[in-house]
Amino acid sequence: MQEFSNYIVQLKPFYDLEHIKTESSQKNKLLSLYLLLLLTQGDLAMFHIELENFQNHKMSVDELEKDEFLSIPIKFEKWIIDGDFNKVYETLSSKHKFPCKEFNLFEDQLLNSIRLNIANDLEKVYEQLPIENLKLLLFLKEIAETQEFIESFDWKLSNGVVDFRKKEKSIGEQVNIIDEINDEKAIIKNSFVYATEMESII
Repeated sequence: MQEFSNYIVQLKPFYDLEHIKTESSQKNKLLSLYLLLLLTQGDLAMFHIELENFQNHKMSVDELEKDEFLSIPIKFEKWIIDGDFNKVYETLSSKHKFPCKEFNLFEDQLLNSIRLNIANDLEKVYEQLPIENLKLLLFLKEIAETQEFIESFDWKLSNGVVDFRKKEKSIGEQVNIIDEINDEKAIIKNSFVYATEMESII
């Protein structure tokens, strides 16, 4: 996918050339695929920047949402932001609804990205959950897949119940975390002081 990303980065400047009167028929298709790639990477900031570029080229929000290609990543992004992962899964499972077969290439990556979001939310909300429930929440089809996911997150599985609580960190690890937090606080403080000084100079 990195090769595709590099290809789009090299291609976009040509789309911005004002003296080219005839717009490429593949432009929206390729850029919508790029938007999907950004979603799989969780890069929502760049996703919104790319959408703003369309608006800078006199394309309204309404036109973006009605475009057969661009409407797909726009809908996905909205559902992800709203936490409506079921709609994403249902749409990805209905391959025939996509305007081009290339959209299917991002199915696995986008689902994995969604699963990571769900997993992070589960850790915050639950301490334990039956593995069957976890399988359904993560849109997984087999228990074996769910067990692999559990291992990748370092969760505990006992008697069919998943424990999301991580083992307590050692004193050394806790000290390192405290040091990192203090370093971040120092950076923020220094940035604030610098900004204040710059404001007084201006």
